[in-house]
Amino acid sequence: LFRSISWGQIPYNLGSWISGFGHAGPGSLDVLLSPDRRVYFAGDHLSHLVAWQEGAALSAYRVINQLGARIENGGNLAS
Repeated sequence: LFRSISWGQIPYNLGSWISGFGHAGPGSLDVLLSPDRRVYFAGDHLSHLVAWQEGAALSAYRVINQLGARIENGGNLAS
């Protein structure tokens, strides 16, 4: 059984939209776009299409390309 619930009625959830992200200073967004050893971040919040599935897909595609480049350059995904 499915039902629709307004995000505003979910405790501690103010919706999917973010604002002001990346304005914390020069390079603040670049930090999250770059991998930290084996940790990669992807999601609509890391794309120019915030709150859209396409933004999440584009962000995932970016990470896939980063992983591919790492493998092509002789990198090890396990470390």
